[in-house]
Amino acid sequence: MVKHHAKGKSAPCECYPTAADGKVSLSSGARESCGKLLVLLCGVPGCGKDTIGRACAKEFLHGAAVSQDEYNGDAARTRTAIEALLSDGRSPIFILRNGPDAADRFPYVSAAKRNGYRVGAAWPSEISCSDMRRKAALYLAALAGCYGRLRDGGRTGHETLTAHDNIARPAQICQAFFQSFRAPSAPGEVDAILALPFLISDFAGIASNVLADDLESSLASLVAQLMKKGCLPDVVTSSMAGTFADTQAKLLPWAVLRCPANDLAEELLSWAHSEIQIAAADSSVQQWRPAEVPAPSKEETKRLQREVKIRAAMEHLVSPANIASCRLNGSTVTNCVWIMVEGTLCPAWPLSHFCGAPQLRKLGVAEWEILDAARVSASAHAPLQDGLAGVKVQVVPGSLAGDLMVSPSDALPEASLMKLGCPDPKRAQSDGA
Repeated sequence: MVKHHAKGKSAPCECYPTAADGKVSLSSGARESCGKLLVLLCGVPGCGKDTIGRACAKEFLHGAAVSQDEYNGDAARTRTAIEALLSDGRSPIFILRNGPDAADRFPYVSAAKRNGYRVGAAWPSEISCSDMRRKAALYLAALAGCYGRLRDGGRTGHETLTAHDNIARPAQICQAFFQSFRAPSAPGEVDAILALPFLISDFAGIASNVLADDLESSLASLVAQLMKKGCLPDVVTSSMAGTFADTQAKLLPWAVLRCPANDLAEELLSWAHSEIQIAAADSSVQQWRPAEVPAPSKEETKRLQREVKIRAAMEHLVSPANIASCRLNGSTVTNCVWIMVEGTLCPAWPLSHFCGAPQLRKLGVAEWEILDAARVSASAHAPLQDGLAGVKVQVVPGSLAGDLMVSPSDALPEASLMKLGCPDPKRAQSDGA
């Protein structure tokens, strides 16, 4: 980790561990940024991304940090402000946004690319890790931040996420974020990624008298309930009995699970600095100039976001992660057919399978949109979702004349092929896993 002298300071958000003087302190002076970099700092509300991102932005002469909360939740006004920063060549620019999926992040990624910027994405590693215990702990630590910063019975303290009319609202929004988050991928969506641990590594080191309830039993209960839609976990609802001040007092102790803000800001700053150096060495960025192509209209932006949402959903539906979670009698398994594609036996699905998937049915997706998304996916460098959560897809001919289907263009692991009922493993595509 890069060490810095303590001088530049930024006020932290509520309930966030900081330096002894209550400030986030990094280097002794602002530095010049040669390369053009935009960082999407994603994360659940209340996790501390604003504190960390603003502290890092202040370390650069032309750095900037932007949150939609500054514009009362108005996405269009926020994008206009960011377009102005990009046109001015400000760097690095930290976008402080929840950013749960590729479609939500798309307007900022495309704007940066249009202006010749390198794009990075950072987020709390606990959101996307397989350790549900740490994921549950981050949820509780985020609630300590969300509720701890509010004042006047939940009426003030934050521009958009208040609780005076519904005490459970911040908790519900945070839970929905965990259920919908899809981690950014590189190079599929952005140029570089950083999954940054926001929590301390060892919960066992916390004294039992710091938390009112037993830590392990609370986390165990939460693990089983966090991803269930439609109801808050018991450990959260029990904290909301009584006044708003009572709720704050019950949730505040969970903030002790957070890493100190200084440590997180220094690690993010070090990573951003290295990404700026990469951007500076890139010939396309060295010749930076404002975009000649105008920003898309509001209607065009919505259309493009819809296309990204459809593609991301399709790439996830036939991914190893989704196949592993499917029931043997589920539609992903039962709708799969096996066809020969250029001499290789491949799994494929009819267009109706994707149109009928819950997340795509909700959008009212037509078959032509499925075909368009598959063609874009096939020509892309990588899927929009990282790891096992996404694979590139392609349009392939079906068994009947004129019939079109969708098949993974990336090889699936053997376990996925077997679950899909591969009739001849020796002739099937496989990544060997």
